[in-house]
Amino acid sequence: MQTLLYHILFVVMLFVSGEIVAQNNLSGTWEGTIEQTKGDLHSEFDLTMKIVQSGNEIIGRSTIQIDGMFVEMEIRGSVHSGVFTQIDDTRIIDSKEKDGIEWCDKSYQLVYKLKDKQKVLEGHWQGKTSFSTCTPGKIYLKKQVIRA
Repeated sequence: MQTLLYHILFVVMLFVSGEIVAQNNLSGTWEGTIEQTKGDLHSEFDLTMKIVQSGNEIIGRSTIQIDGMFVEMEIRGSVHSGVFTQIDDTRIIDSKEKDGIEWCDKSYQLVYKLKDKQKVLEGHWQGKTSFSTCTPGKIYLKKQVIRA
């Protein structure tokens, strides 16, 4: 039910936004956190997304880390109106976890914003494992500046 509400909200935001004149390219490295409300293991994890955008299509990798554990996922998605993104985990590339832990296969709904001159992606995620749905949460990412 919550997933349906997120998708309805996402579609409504697309129609309300109108046309964006300048197209933002999201290619680059984004770092921040992924939060899980009422998380079983932890409530906050480190998240890095390496995104390559071509037209409205996105491909890349995401890495989540906590307490010596990690998962690196292939991601795929799309950009709408230059501001809204829908990104999905497509497969696990590499991982290390403790016994009894299974990483969530996630869908992200993110909005591109400028906050204090910093490029930001923020929004919500939902997910599932082979045996259950995951407790959803929020994401907050900042685009990293390339330094020479």
